[in-house]
Amino acid sequence: MEKFREKLKNAKQDMTWLPEAKARQENHACLRLSFAIGVIVLSALRERKMTQKDLAEDLNCSSLPQIS
Repeated sequence: MEKFREKLKNAKQDMTWLPEAKARQENHACLRLSFAIGVIVLSALRERKMTQKDLAEDLNCSSLPQIS
């Protein structure tokens, strides 16, 4: 058990995930809003039996990658 504790004590800590986690936490409200908008748009497209490509053409812009 002592060897294990010593290894833990000397182990290199990986902190690369921390900035990304903090950014997600800070942007939580914006991410939720973006998700909600996406759901509304996709629901409206399905209701109208349209694809994202159809929407892009109606808006006179290039089509975006398909969301599945």
